[in-house]
Amino acid sequence: MATPSMVQPPVDFPFPQSYQDLVRMQQSNPVKVLKRDDYGYKVVMKLRPGIVLKHGGEFADEILCMRVARAAGLPVPDVLYHPGSVNIRNPWTYPPVKNVWYFCMEEMPGVSLDTVVDQLSDDKLLSLASQLRGYLDLLARVPHQGTIGSVDGGSFRTLMVSPLYQPERPFQNVAEFNNFLSSLYGQCVVPHAIFIEHTSCLPTNDTIRFTHGDLVPKNIMVDANGERITGIIDWENAGFYPSYWEYCRMHDGMAMTPGWEKILNTVFPEPKRQKEIDAVRAMLVTFDIQL
Repeated sequence: MATPSMVQPPVDFPFPQSYQDLVRMQQSNPVKVLKRDDYGYKVVMKLRPGIVLKHGGEFADEILCMRVARAAGLPVPDVLYHPGSVNIRNPWTYPPVKNVWYFCMEEMPGVSLDTVVDQLSDDKLLSLASQLRGYLDLLARVPHQGTIGSVDGGSFRTLMVSPLYQPERPFQNVAEFNNFLSSLYGQCVVPHAIFIEHTSCLPTNDTIRFTHGDLVPKNIMVDANGERITGIIDWENAGFYPSYWEYCRMHDGMAMTPGWEKILNTVFPEPKRQKEIDAVRAMLVTFDIQL
């Protein structure tokens, strides 16, 4: 996939060329912080109307994923500028290697779905579910190379585990990916019965598809009336995964509210796969605490 290594900035905006530039920009022009991760390291801020900056990581993969999703027809922010090259792949380290250490993107209109989902009528929830189903179908049509990993065909730089436990290569099939999860889980302090219960319920014959990885209400923008999806944001967990991964992540208990559950029940009308949901959730929580 041919991708430009540099997006040319608008001529009227002084995008920072160093971290010192970024600090000076924040000091001279107060910015609005839109989002901050749990550790206060990764920050999304509004520089001015229409322009959002994300920094505190290595974002080459995320930019590539955004471009793939945008090309597929999803409402994804347009990347306006980034330093470095998205074609240089650095492993995830702490602190991160400074290649694409920040990027600027367009601000998506509307409000995040999590702020309004439980106040919307059933008709509006049904409409949003239909739109979301359509976007999932578009993601499913993105071609892949038959492996599970990054959009460029390499291994994940996944946020689910620390740098020490990053996979060294892409996975050739779903069974390999599941074995990776099981090996990580096996290094954690988990009762044997729980280990067997969780690792044995993961599908092994699943399809591989392009996945957002955190497609929950906080990352879905809707218009002021809650009738139309205006944006899907935060693609840092995206890549090619087994299809069960998106399903389980969308059903994560931390995101579940009555309104979101109604949307999910429409998007996925089949019986709920609770064991898979619980297994993925338990593994990710355990990895976050122990790895």
